[in-house]
Amino acid sequence: MDLHSTHILASYAQYQLAESYFKQIKSVERDPDPIYKALETFEKLLKGYPESRYDGNAVERIAACHRFIAEVHLMVGRFYYRRDALLAAAHRFERILTLYPEMGIAGDALYYLALTYMGMGANDWAREKLIALTERFPDSQHTVSGQVMITNLDLDFNQSRATDSSAQASRDENQTKTVGSQKDPLPAAISLSSLVPVTSLQNTSNGSASTESILCRLGVQC
Repeated sequence: MDLHSTHILASYAQYQLAESYFKQIKSVERDPDPIYKALETFEKLLKGYPESRYDGNAVERIAACHRFIAEVHLMVGRFYYRRDALLAAAHRFERILTLYPEMGIAGDALYYLALTYMGMGANDWAREKLIALTERFPDSQHTVSGQVMITNLDLDFNQSRATDSSAQASRDENQTKTVGSQKDPLPAAISLSSLVPVTSLQNTSNGSASTESILCRLGVQC
């Protein structure tokens, strides 16, 4: 390929190079480097030698490489999830949904992403992913579990709202009682002596009391 890239057999050489990388793929649990090398080399075959006799096989191999990559992301995400590295796990699962949203493994990614969000306390996000799982992948092995989880999340949400409403009603009742006890401007502790006028009534010249109002110590007109 380096010396004779325009040779009539160059497409064959490129195909065999890609196949050599592809056959090094043993398992998603092993080094993923051969997967990426095979993918890159098959893509070079399609781009550099369009309509060659190897196009069909190359397309199938490229699809297989993408499935391997998605499985690697899922495996690593589950590894992080089991070790409570939730942010790292979420990143891997979200990567699958970004790159391979229509692939069957995306259903697994939605399920484990929902579990990860629940572990982070983001139940609203978890519920959103579970709904997407049941709607987009009804035949997934996780669909039934997802439906049960949605029901449980809804029950927890309703119970939380009921508890909050009860607590708020109790606070409102206590506040009403407190305000009601402060409405009387003349507490019972006030003595009668405090109601004595500051100035005494003055007799008029004819001996009758004046009808003018006077100011009490409480500051009200008597």
